[in-house]
Amino acid sequence: MREHVRPPASSMQMISCSNDLEMLSEEWISHCVDELPDEEVDTKYVVTGMFLTVQSADKFNFISKLQTYGSEPKEYHYANNTCASLCADYKMMVWSKTTEVGCAVQLCSSSLLPYIRSYLVACLYKPGIPRVTERPYKTGRSCSKCPEGFECYRKQC
Repeated sequence: MREHVRPPASSMQMISCSNDLEMLSEEWISHCVDELPDEEVDTKYVVTGMFLTVQSADKFNFISKLQTYGSEPKEYHYANNTCASLCADYKMMVWSKTTEVGCAVQLCSSSLLPYIRSYLVACLYKPGIPRVTERPYKTGRSCSKCPEGFECYRKQC
């Protein structure tokens, strides 16, 4: 998804999986509460951003859920930085400065959706986008503004 942003990003960082962020995500959703962490209260979440959603299904498909959010570029208009509907999760996923992500899925009882089997899904990004009102990246030829010493791979630094 990050390599296919339109218009192209000039300094999209390569993102890698983080076991630490995965464990933090697991810890956060283990209580089956559908709310984001307050980094002023729980400092482990400082400079992170979290994608959090509830999914009801007999079987949960994590990849298809992410692909659903990956389809949000159709909703996001870079030129005027507006969304046709909600696209904050998409903007977080393509925040150019993010270099790490860790995700977790938790099967919850009926506490989230009464009488329905539900899953709480969380992905923690670091660094997270400071304000979702910002554009998620700067445009330009792919990798044209990568930090010194970085190479370009799949349109990412």
